[in-house]
Amino acid sequence: SANEYQMAARASQSGWIISQDLRSTPADKNNFANNAISFNPDATDVARLFKFHSLSEGEWEQRNLKISIERIVAPRDNFNSYGSFSVVLRKMEDNDKAIKIVERYDNLNLNPNSPDYIAKRIGDMYEVWDDDRRRLQNYGTYDNQSKFVRVEEGNDVETGQANPELLPFGFLGPIAYGDFSIVSHDTFIGNDALLLKFKGATLSGSSIVSAGNHKTSGITNASFGAGDATGSFVQISPQMLNEDNDF
Repeated sequence: SANEYQMAARASQSGWIISQDLRSTPADKNNFANNAISFNPDATDVARLFKFHSLSEGEWEQRNLKISIERIVAPRDNFNSYGSFSVVLRKMEDNDKAIKIVERYDNLNLNPNSPDYIAKRIGDMYEVWDDDRRRLQNYGTYDNQSKFVRVEEGNDVETGQANPELLPFGFLGPIAYGDFSIVSHDTFIGNDALLLKFKGATLSGSSIVSAGNHKTSGITNASFGAGDATGSFVQISPQMLNEDNDF
């Protein structure tokens, strides 16, 4: 029934927009492989700059809108240490050859003291129902100018502690299933030696049944038993990883 909900309705949201990696290494003319640093979005050198939340908890926004970051410009001089970029809300069905713009915000930056600061131009206000006070609580600093989305800034960006050279570089992807692999599963009528290896998630609450007796290793909280001699089956429920672990 409608009263048997497990969580409140939640607005859709984008992945974090992340910065470029500002690390550098000394040039090595004898070994060009030494001149590159492997990009790692989980590293502290890659900042989570901002993300977007829809203003409505319905499905319309996530089914009909997408966000592009365009016109990224690096800082021009010592008097303007922040770069600029554009945020464009587009119709989901468009393409780069036939763009359908819903909203556009140009010359944005990550400087909280600037009138073009992304949160000032788009807005970051939202409301949460407070059961104790029996009313909606308002959060955020800047009134929403967009009809569809609000901005959530990373902590360093919001407090002005982020490196001014940082600019949007890419999106963190959505939550994904953790990987797993079965190294071997040899089944015999009699003694059964079983060895499985899983990556990225812990196998729990699953059952593996084959004929005979079993010796197992490599699985936590799994159940094993003897079945008939007609064969075996493996039933696995992958575990969801959170965003911090997967990207």
